[in-house]
Amino acid sequence: MTELTRDTIIPFIGKIFAEGASGEYLGEPVSIGEHMLQGALLAEEAGAREEVIAAALLHDIGHFTHAFPT
Repeated sequence: MTELTRDTIIPFIGKIFAEGASGEYLGEPVSIGEHMLQGALLAEEAGAREEVIAAALLHDIGHFTHAFPT
């Protein structure tokens, strides 16, 4: 992947979800992607600001560190 910029970050995150979000989440009955989406949904339902919703969605993005460019 090229350098992460304002124009490339959304496709990059989409690719992470497409390629790895179906993986197991610490033995829980949901995938890591479902867990991250649940966090975002709860934030949205609570009336959180967009920045907080995005943070809730991406709070476990570190599990995909292999996907980040060096």
